[in-house]
Amino acid sequence: MKIGLRGGHSENHKGASSDITGYDEWSQMQELYRNVKTVLEAYGHTVIDCNAYNSSSINDELTQGTSKATNNGVDIFISLHMNAFNGSAQGHECWIFDENRNTIAKDVAKRIAKNFGNHGFKLRPENNGVKGMKQYNKNYHDLKAPIAPAIIVETIFCDSLEDKKIWAPTSWDELARLVVNGIDPNIPLMLNDSKKSKEPSEGYVVTGYLDKQLKNYDGAEVAGAIRYYFKDIDRVYIRSNSIGMWLETQLLPMDKCKEIKELLGSWGKIRC
Repeated sequence: MKIGLRGGHSENHKGASSDITGYDEWSQMQELYRNVKTVLEAYGHTVIDCNAYNSSSINDELTQGTSKATNNGVDIFISLHMNAFNGSAQGHECWIFDENRNTIAKDVAKRIAKNFGNHGFKLRPENNGVKGMKQYNKNYHDLKAPIAPAIIVETIFCDSLEDKKIWAPTSWDELARLVVNGIDPNIPLMLNDSKKSKEPSEGYVVTGYLDKQLKNYDGAEVAGAIRYYFKDIDRVYIRSNSIGMWLETQLLPMDKCKEIKELLGSWGKIRC
């Protein structure tokens, strides 16, 4: 399948943001975009980059994305976003153009919403998280402009602490699979959900919590650890929760995971 994929808005027009959670829509959705792309391509799908670069306006940003989708003849167009509402709302929802334009969009949106709901996120509204089943909006550019079936995935509210409690501890790979499994149900929600007895071919490595280096500074130095333990890895993420911070790699071949784990010793573990 050829999938047009867009993450958030653009660097020039970053969308929603929140001082409550520290999230901004563009940076969070760019990380999700990269991980969704990685998983889809690992399972043989083609991903068309529909992000907007150097956009001069919000309209230009929107047009760049949908034009790339149409010009490349994608089978489906997925636009990843975050909501915001003064910190007083929470949950997940998908938008589609209408119920009859293309049933593919409706079916994919329903599966994505179901995955988010099963993961613990509240579904909005009462129609299982899919806006369009009882009410439609035909004015959103990302829904009306593409020739292909189109879905706006409003992952969570970026200003909701309740949503962050679920979002923050979940790995990027697992968050990506909530979307990816909705697009292609043959892709497992977790790497070890494949029901195969053989060892998973891929995984990622996480460290234990990082220690503070300075007594009165609530932070940790990470450059040295990355240079030593992850020197030949393209992407290493800093993640955190209420307890502290840790490092997490991109999706890697299992042999590479084991190599890093051996170097890390008891400070690291492999997740699948």
